[in-house]
Amino acid sequence: MVCVNVSVGIAQMFTLTFFLVGWFWGIAWGIRMVVLSVEHRKEMKVRRERELQALTLRAFGSPLQRTGGGGLSIFSKK
Repeated sequence: MVCVNVSVGIAQMFTLTFFLVGWFWGIAWGIRMVVLSVEHRKEMKVRRERELQALTLRAFGSPLQRTGGGGLSIFSKK
């Protein structure tokens, strides 16, 4: 009887350990996903602002246009 209780207690300790490790693992991955989504949103906002700036300059006939490197240049020809 004592042997059964001891073995059940040991099994519960191992199970608790795995649950706690899994719980912390899940929290860490959740935080990482939130960080990645915030970074992605910032990158998309910058990209949209650049595209809007290029479209605005093009619409008003500015001599500035996009160069091959993604920047704006007054020296590039159409």
